[in-house]
Amino acid sequence: MNKTAFKIIGSVVFGVLLFGILFEVLKLASALVWWLVVIPLVGTTLGLVFSYIIKRVILPKGSPHRESPAITTGAVATGWVLVLVSSCS
Repeated sequence: MNKTAFKIIGSVVFGVLLFGILFEVLKLASALVWWLVVIPLVGTTLGLVFSYIIKRVILPKGSPHRESPAITTGAVATGWVLVLVSSCS
């Protein structure tokens, strides 16, 4: 075999390996975007909705717990957990 055939075969093998590596890098980037952007954004939004419903709809006006930050923190944590669990299926 001459050098041209080796260069062509080497180029094809290099291209296939590069394509495979690029595919794995894109999968990793997609996972990072999901974990660092989508889950926090959707989980926080869902948690704040839960917090609003608990504080403004469920609790009566005179309740001392109505302004409690613990309700907001727990609701946001619950939102994150729900989004995490729903994304695992």
